Amino acid sequence: MKNLEAIAEVKSGKRTDANASWWGFDPEDATEGLQAAIDSGARRLIVPNMRADWIVRPIKLASNQEIIFERGTVVSAKRGEYRGKGDSLFTAQDVENLTIRGYGATFRMWKQDYITGLVLEQFDWHRWYGQYPKAEWRMTLSIRGSKNVNVSGLTLKDSGGDGIYVDGGKSLRHSENVYLRDITCENHYRQGISVISAENLIVDNCTFSNTWGTPPSSGVDIEPDLADQRIKNVKFSGCQFVDNAGDGIEIFLAHITDETEDVTIRFDNCYISSQHGAGIRVSKVRDNGPGGYIEFNNCTVENTKSYGIKVQEKSITGARVTFNDCAVINAATDRDFGGEWSPISLSLPQTNIVQAMGGIDFIDCFVEDNFERPAVAYTQQDSDLPLQDVTGTITVLNPTCVNSELGKDTDKLSLIVKAYGQNSTNLPFGFIKRQATYLYHGSKQLLPKLKKRQALAPPGRPPEEALEAIYLTPDFLFALACAARPPGTSKIDLTERTISFDKPDQFQPDEPIYIYYVDSTKISEDKKIYIDPYQVAVTEDEITPEKVETYQSSDLLKHYRVIDNWDDSEQDKSG
Repeated sequence: MKNLEAIAEVKSGKRTDANASWWGFDPEDATEGLQAAIDSGARRLIVPNMRADWIVRPIKLASNQEIIFERGTVVSAKRGEYRGKGDSLFTAQDVENLTIRGYGATFRMWKQDYITGLVLEQFDWHRWYGQYPKAEWRMTLSIRGSKNVNVSGLTLKDSGGDGIYVDGGKSLRHSENVYLRDITCENHYRQGISVISAENLIVDNCTFSNTWGTPPSSGVDIEPDLADQRIKNVKFSGCQFVDNAGDGIEIFLAHITDETEDVTIRFDNCYISSQHGAGIRVSKVRDNGPGGYIEFNNCTVENTKSYGIKVQEKSITGARVTFNDCAVINAATDRDFGGEWSPISLSLPQTNIVQAMGGIDFIDCFVEDNFERPAVAYTQQDSDLPLQDVTGTITVLNPTCVNSELGKDTDKLSLIVKAYGQNSTNLPFGFIKRQATYLYHGSKQLLPKLKKRQALAPPGRPPEEALEAIYLTPDFLFALACAARPPGTSKIDLTERTISFDKPDQFQPDEPIYIYYVDSTKISEDKKIYIDPYQVAVTEDEITPEKVETYQSSDLLKHYRVIDNWDDSEQDKSG
């Protein structure tokens, strides 16, 4: 039932705060009431939890308004509607000064109703509402040509397009000053979020997951359509991109040119992982493409089916691409997935838009891998063009090999790819907590579980090395040395990769040894004691490893130089 008195007070300006239920709530179709409340001119509108969904047809948002969706409120797309190819649940078209807050609230569409073709057949869904026209633009929240938009706290699910779409509008060719925070975009058809044209777009602490249905199926796709659009001061911070069928992060700049404003894109402290797809891809920065920069700072890609990082058709003259303090861990795990099979891929499949590939930095980056393959590989199909201006340092932790394949004229590149420990390089102390996929334990015994025991440490070592605990390390090669060393005391220099024994005659090169892989995320933090960058003492009674790999003690000699200068006064790391 409508509250006519309250509605009149809002219309007259006597009230600036309003409750959407005053305009009536129809549990079968609440569109008229909710749209009227938004159109009322109320500066602050509460959408209450009615203990039933607000079932609506497409809703148009308004300027100069704050909308608060109460915790537990669900707004659902009305089934059988949204037949227009661009029909979206909420659209902010050419509006300004709009705030939407919805911590604990959900916007939901019906992706399964909109899907057509083979995907529908494979999932054997029964269609209740008849065939929909095929389209990929039925968004949950569409922001077009709008300024000063703040959205926070919502969960957006199951659209027939993108969770969030940001583009220009009728008068303004981009959206401007858009701030998205604490939003979850889950199970969308095309993208978690698409950014087509935006200036000052900040995306903070958001999650984009389980995107699948139609390409690109990425967590985020930054992809302008026309040369007069812009990607300026676009920043993602502290976001997660998980289990998307395409890329976690995709930046595709084929349609903008050197006449477009410089692109400025940053991803800070982001996490990318996928059981179905890839990590980060930057592509189609043409020879006549835009200037500017694309930066990834302190980002982690791990456990992906396909590549961890891919830079494809990136011109040396275009926007510079920089990876700073980024890690790629256990990436490209499925060789049959398709495409290049390396943790980091530099790719030039065709030369019609790029004649000189380069302008890429890897500053203090890290790769952890267990396959015998290059950590970084440059591939071409129909050309023999060298890479140019690729710089930085990539440190690789791989027990099988450490190498790169960078094409011809490699000696002209300043990029350094080296083994962890080479040239006194250490991992940052925070690596154990921040990035390690596995912690390792080396032993001469094959056991179903690791059990804590009292450790013995040589004189002068920290007391934490003599606890009753299970000792693990993020450094595979340290675990290998601990397993392979003979009885007695050993001195292991983890920066120079040297080792010495007090009883070298007891070293048995053909002896089998075992490396245990432990998932660090399954161990409670209050059970971990971080001794130094190489050692973690775990006070659990026992741990079941994820897997155990068998080596021989002689494998130690592939990675360490044994030195015969035992000195009891030395204080190198020993176990």
